[in-house]
Amino acid sequence: MKHPTVIMLFLLSAIICQPGSGVAEQNNFDIDIKELHPTPAKQSRRAPHVKTREKNAVATDSKEGFSSYTVRPGDHLFLILMRHYGLSNNAAERLIPEVMRLNGIQNPHGLTVGKRLTIPLPLRQERTAKLARKNTAPTAQTTPEQPSAQGEAATQEQAAQPEQPLPQEQTTQPAPQEQPITVQPTEQTETGKAQVAKSPETVQEPQTQPARNTVEQQITLRADRPCTLARNMAKEMGLLEPGRTVVQGADSFTAEYAGVTVVVACGLTSEETYTYGRLLTQPDMHLLVFARNESCKNVIEKMARLIGLSYLPADPFATGGLPLTYLFPAIGPNSHDVRLTIVP
Repeated sequence: MKHPTVIMLFLLSAIICQPGSGVAEQNNFDIDIKELHPTPAKQSRRAPHVKTREKNAVATDSKEGFSSYTVRPGDHLFLILMRHYGLSNNAAERLIPEVMRLNGIQNPHGLTVGKRLTIPLPLRQERTAKLARKNTAPTAQTTPEQPSAQGEAATQEQAAQPEQPLPQEQTTQPAPQEQPITVQPTEQTETGKAQVAKSPETVQEPQTQPARNTVEQQITLRADRPCTLARNMAKEMGLLEPGRTVVQGADSFTAEYAGVTVVVACGLTSEETYTYGRLLTQPDMHLLVFARNESCKNVIEKMARLIGLSYLPADPFATGGLPLTYLFPAIGPNSHDVRLTIVP
């Protein structure tokens, strides 16, 4: 009882040294990490693939009201909006300034091929259907035998063509018809003389028609602003259409000659010039826009060329100084010549 600590240490050492103690048996319950199933890692990898597919689909979606278009050779804004987006003339005209602002376009007359344009419109379903048809079109190339049949038909036609030398023989047959014509005047010399006497009379009759063309109409105009000078020129020559207005809100007029219509305007912006140029793309209608500092020589000559009038300068060596004179042959229903003079 005098040494209790010694006794306690002895008992603890005896318990620890016993085989099969609780501390050694704990190793039987250890778990190997390789036996676990790593299923959550695969599920986390599949989720990003679904998200990327959704993003790719949204790239051409029109939920936000925007789409993209790649410029091709010959494209312009007016054609893109009408053909690929189905807009009318007025709707395309109203939307062009917004498209130019979104894409930073300063010159509407020229687009860079290959440039992607942002259009504030969704794509039409008809356009996507056409693209799908184009993708499926190569599968229908199962008829290469038709060209062979056409080739056989072509060879048959070519074989039949050499059997037609008859037109050449017919062209040589009129030669003997000319010989009796040369013999007839010998038998009928009196009638031949009568015919020769009558022929000068028939030739002299049409010579009276050019005499009408020699009658000149003298027109003198004072130099003025480009549109005013061109309007006065069309008015004096009988080409002006006063009741027809095409360009609104600008100094403009319309002239017509021999089925060709020319719309003359001044003071248009580049956007307005582009828009009206697209609206007036017709075979017999043209737009003529003058600058503010256009010379009188350029005004007269541009107007004449575009409307289809032939002209000759009275002085071929004139440099554009005033007075300036032009000759316009055979103008108007009476086919009279016009002598136009521009004075200061």
